[in-house]
Amino acid sequence: SLIDNVYLGVLEFTEQSKIASKFIGSIGQLGYAFLFQETFFDLDLSDFDIMRGTSSVAALSGFADLMTGGSGFPLPDNFGSYPGSKKCNAKSLHAMWHQESAEGLSDLNLMIDYIVSVIQKNEKMKKNDGSLCVYDVGCKSGSCNWWYKKAFYACGKEPCWSDGTVCGVGTTCNACCNDQEWWYKKALTACGKEPCWSDGTVCGVGTTCNACCNGSSCPWYWFGVCKCK
Repeated sequence: SLIDNVYLGVLEFTEQSKIASKFIGSIGQLGYAFLFQETFFDLDLSDFDIMRGTSSVAALSGFADLMTGGSGFPLPDNFGSYPGSKKCNAKSLHAMWHQESAEGLSDLNLMIDYIVSVIQKNEKMKKNDGSLCVYDVGCKSGSCNWWYKKAFYACGKEPCWSDGTVCGVGTTCNACCNDQEWWYKKALTACGKEPCWSDGTVCGVGTTCNACCNGSSCPWYWFGVCKCK
Protein backbone atom coordinates (compact mmCIF):
# COMPACT_ATOMS: atom_id res chain seq x y z
CA SER A 1 0.00 0.00 0.00
CA LEU A 2 0.99 3.66 -0.25
CA ILE A 3 1.48 3.93 3.54
CA ASP A 4 3.64 0.79 3.61
CA ASN A 5 5.85 2.20 0.87
CA VAL A 6 6.30 5.46 2.75
CA TYR A 7 7.17 3.95 6.13
CA LEU A 8 8.84 0.61 5.28
CA GLY A 9 11.95 1.75 3.56
CA VAL A 10 11.10 2.50 -0.08
CA LEU A 11 11.49 6.20 0.62
CA GLU A 12 14.67 7.66 1.99
CA PHE A 13 14.67 9.62 5.25
CA THR A 14 14.93 12.98 3.45
CA GLU A 15 11.95 12.05 1.27
CA GLN A 16 9.96 10.98 4.32
CA SER A 17 10.82 14.32 5.97
CA LYS A 18 9.56 16.25 2.96
CA ILE A 19 6.32 14.29 2.98
CA ALA A 20 5.83 14.96 6.70
CA SER A 21 6.45 18.69 6.14
CA LYS A 22 4.03 18.81 3.20
CA PHE A 23 1.42 16.95 5.24
CA ILE A 24 1.69 19.34 8.20
CA GLY A 25 1.39 22.38 5.91
CA SER A 26 -1.59 20.96 4.03
CA ILE A 27 -3.48 19.80 7.12
CA GLY A 28 -2.76 23.11 8.87
CA GLN A 29 -4.29 24.97 5.95
CA LEU A 30 -7.35 22.71 5.91
CA GLY A 31 -7.74 22.96 9.68
CA TYR A 32 -7.75 26.74 9.50
CA ALA A 33 -10.34 26.55 6.71
CA PHE A 34 -12.77 24.72 8.99
CA LEU A 35 -12.84 27.73 11.31
CA PHE A 36 -14.76 29.48 8.55
CA GLN A 37 -17.17 26.59 7.87
CA GLU A 38 -20.45 27.79 9.38
CA THR A 39 -21.90 24.45 10.39
CA PHE A 40 -18.72 22.77 11.61
CA PHE A 41 -17.97 24.89 14.69
CA ASP A 42 -21.10 27.10 14.54
CA LEU A 43 -19.12 30.14 15.72
CA ASP A 44 -21.00 33.41 16.10
CA LEU A 45 -18.34 35.72 14.70
CA SER A 46 -18.74 39.45 14.20
CA ASP A 47 -17.62 41.27 11.08
CA PHE A 48 -14.57 42.41 13.04
CA ASP A 49 -13.70 38.83 13.95
CA ILE A 50 -14.03 37.79 10.32
CA MET A 51 -11.78 40.64 9.25
CA ARG A 52 -9.13 39.62 11.78
CA GLY A 53 -9.36 36.04 10.58
CA THR A 54 -8.98 36.95 6.94
CA SER A 55 -6.08 39.28 7.76
CA SER A 56 -4.13 36.36 9.18
CA VAL A 57 -4.58 34.26 6.04
CA ALA A 58 -1.51 35.74 4.32
CA ALA A 59 0.74 34.79 7.25
CA LEU A 60 -0.80 31.32 7.53
CA SER A 61 -0.52 30.71 3.79
CA GLY A 62 3.12 31.79 3.91
CA PHE A 63 3.82 29.28 6.70
CA ALA A 64 1.93 26.55 4.85
CA ASP A 65 3.85 27.30 1.65
CA LEU A 66 7.10 27.07 3.60
CA MET A 67 6.11 23.61 4.86
CA THR A 68 4.76 22.32 1.55
CA GLY A 69 7.55 23.76 -0.58
CA GLY A 70 5.21 25.98 -2.58
CA SER A 71 1.59 26.89 -2.73
CA GLY A 72 -0.71 24.55 -4.59
CA PHE A 73 -3.13 27.42 -5.26
CA PRO A 74 -1.01 30.60 -5.44
CA LEU A 75 -2.54 33.62 -3.74
CA PRO A 76 -1.09 37.08 -4.49
CA ASP A 77 -2.64 38.21 -1.19
CA ASN A 78 -5.48 37.14 1.06
CA PHE A 79 -8.00 39.23 -0.91
CA GLY A 80 -6.95 38.43 -4.48
CA SER A 81 -7.58 34.81 -5.30
CA TYR A 82 -10.89 35.05 -7.17
CA PRO A 83 -13.16 37.75 -8.62
CA GLY A 84 -14.94 39.53 -5.81
CA SER A 85 -12.80 38.02 -3.08
CA LYS A 86 -11.77 41.40 -1.72
CA LYS A 87 -15.38 42.18 -0.87
CA CYS A 88 -16.62 38.69 -0.03
CA ASN A 89 -13.80 37.46 2.19
CA ALA A 90 -14.12 40.39 4.58
CA LYS A 91 -17.79 39.67 5.21
CA SER A 92 -18.45 36.00 4.44
CA LEU A 93 -17.27 33.02 6.42
CA HIS A 94 -18.31 30.72 3.61
CA ALA A 95 -16.18 32.57 1.06
CA MET A 96 -13.09 32.14 3.26
CA TRP A 97 -13.98 28.46 3.78
CA HIS A 98 -13.89 27.90 0.04
CA GLN A 99 -10.68 29.82 -0.48
CA GLU A 100 -8.72 28.17 2.32
CA SER A 101 -10.03 24.65 1.71
CA ALA A 102 -9.23 24.97 -2.00
CA GLU A 103 -5.61 25.83 -1.26
CA GLY A 104 -5.29 23.13 1.40
CA LEU A 105 -6.77 20.42 -0.82
CA SER A 106 -4.59 21.53 -3.71
CA ASP A 107 -1.46 21.24 -1.53
CA LEU A 108 -2.66 17.82 -0.33
CA ASN A 109 -3.04 16.63 -3.93
CA LEU A 110 0.45 17.89 -4.78
CA MET A 111 1.80 16.00 -1.75
CA ILE A 112 0.25 12.77 -3.06
CA ASP A 113 1.74 13.46 -6.49
CA TYR A 114 5.14 13.87 -4.83
CA ILE A 115 4.77 10.59 -2.92
CA VAL A 116 3.84 8.70 -6.08
CA SER A 117 6.73 10.25 -8.04
CA VAL A 118 9.40 9.28 -5.51
CA ILE A 119 7.94 5.78 -5.09
CA GLN A 120 8.05 5.28 -8.85
CA LYS A 121 11.63 6.53 -8.90
CA ASN A 122 12.67 4.18 -6.11
CA GLU A 123 10.78 1.25 -7.67
CA LYS A 124 13.22 1.47 -10.57
CA MET A 125 16.10 1.36 -8.07
CA LYS A 126 14.99 -1.82 -6.32
CA LYS A 127 17.78 -4.33 -5.76
CA ASN A 128 18.43 -7.70 -7.34
CA ASP A 129 18.73 -10.93 -5.35
CA GLY A 130 21.95 -11.04 -3.36
CA SER A 131 22.13 -7.28 -2.81
CA LEU A 132 22.28 -6.16 0.81
CA CYS A 133 18.97 -4.86 2.11
CA VAL A 134 17.03 -3.81 5.21
CA TYR A 135 13.38 -4.01 4.17
CA ASP A 136 11.44 -6.36 1.87
CA VAL A 137 10.11 -3.46 -0.17
CA GLY A 138 13.62 -2.50 -1.29
CA CYS A 139 14.01 -5.76 -3.23
CA LYS A 140 12.69 -6.68 -6.66
CA SER A 141 11.72 -10.07 -5.26
CA GLY A 142 9.86 -8.41 -2.38
CA SER A 143 11.86 -10.49 0.09
CA CYS A 144 14.80 -9.53 2.32
CA ASN A 145 16.32 -12.52 4.15
CA TRP A 146 19.37 -13.43 6.20
CA TRP A 147 22.20 -14.77 4.01
CA TYR A 148 24.75 -16.86 5.92
CA LYS A 149 27.47 -16.35 3.31
CA LYS A 150 27.16 -12.56 3.58
CA ALA A 151 26.45 -12.54 7.33
CA PHE A 152 23.80 -9.92 6.62
CA TYR A 153 20.33 -9.49 5.12
CA ALA A 154 20.12 -9.60 1.33
CA CYS A 155 17.39 -9.66 -1.29
CA GLY A 156 15.91 -12.99 -2.29
CA LYS A 157 16.54 -16.44 -0.87
CA GLU A 158 20.13 -17.59 -0.44
CA PRO A 159 20.99 -20.64 -2.58
CA CYS A 160 21.64 -23.68 -0.40
CA TRP A 161 25.27 -24.63 0.17
CA SER A 162 26.60 -27.56 -1.81
CA ASP A 163 28.15 -30.68 -0.28
CA GLY A 164 31.70 -30.13 0.90
CA THR A 165 31.19 -26.49 1.88
CA VAL A 166 32.67 -25.88 5.34
CA CYS A 167 30.07 -24.60 7.82
CA GLY A 168 29.37 -24.07 11.50
CA VAL A 169 26.99 -26.38 13.35
CA GLY A 170 23.82 -24.55 14.38
CA THR A 171 24.69 -21.49 12.31
CA THR A 172 25.92 -21.54 8.72
CA CYS A 173 25.21 -25.26 8.41
CA ASN A 174 21.55 -24.25 8.32
CA ALA A 175 22.22 -23.17 4.73
CA CYS A 176 23.34 -26.64 3.59
CA CYS A 177 21.34 -28.37 0.88
CA ASN A 178 21.83 -31.60 2.84
CA ASP A 179 22.63 -32.35 6.47
CA GLN A 180 26.12 -31.59 7.71
CA GLU A 181 28.67 -33.96 9.22
CA TRP A 182 32.34 -34.10 10.20
CA TRP A 183 34.60 -34.41 7.17
CA TYR A 184 37.89 -36.15 8.00
CA LYS A 185 39.67 -34.80 4.93
CA LYS A 186 38.83 -31.21 5.90
CA ALA A 187 39.13 -31.79 9.65
CA LEU A 188 36.03 -29.60 9.90
CA THR A 189 32.26 -29.84 9.68
CA ALA A 190 30.96 -29.47 6.14
CA CYS A 191 27.70 -29.79 4.25
CA GLY A 192 26.64 -33.19 2.99
CA LYS A 193 28.16 -36.63 3.46
CA GLU A 194 31.90 -37.04 2.89
CA PRO A 195 32.73 -39.52 0.10
CA CYS A 196 34.45 -42.59 1.49
CA TRP A 197 38.22 -42.86 1.05
CA SER A 198 39.46 -45.14 -1.70
CA ASP A 199 41.93 -48.04 -1.34
CA GLY A 200 45.51 -47.04 -0.61
CA THR A 201 44.64 -43.71 1.03
CA VAL A 202 46.81 -43.13 4.11
CA CYS A 203 44.76 -42.69 7.26
CA GLY A 204 45.06 -42.63 11.05
CA VAL A 205 43.91 -45.56 13.13
CA GLY A 206 40.68 -44.79 15.02
CA THR A 207 40.30 -41.41 13.33
CA THR A 208 40.51 -40.74 9.59
CA CYS A 209 40.45 -44.46 8.86
CA ASN A 210 36.76 -44.27 9.74
CA ALA A 211 36.30 -42.68 6.33
CA CYS A 212 37.68 -45.66 4.38
CA CYS A 213 35.25 -47.33 2.00
CA ASN A 214 36.33 -50.88 2.94
CA GLY A 215 38.12 -50.57 6.23
CA SER A 216 41.86 -50.13 6.73
CA SER A 217 45.08 -52.07 7.08
CA CYS A 218 47.16 -51.10 10.10
CA PRO A 219 50.32 -53.24 10.63
CA TRP A 220 51.70 -52.77 14.13
CA TYR A 221 55.04 -51.66 12.83
CA TRP A 222 53.45 -48.65 11.13
CA PHE A 223 52.75 -47.28 14.61
CA GLY A 224 49.16 -46.13 13.97
CA VAL A 225 49.63 -45.08 10.36
CA CYS A 226 47.30 -47.08 8.14
CA LYS A 227 46.01 -47.40 4.61
CA CYS A 228 42.49 -47.84 3.39
CA LYS A 229 41.96 -51.24 1.79
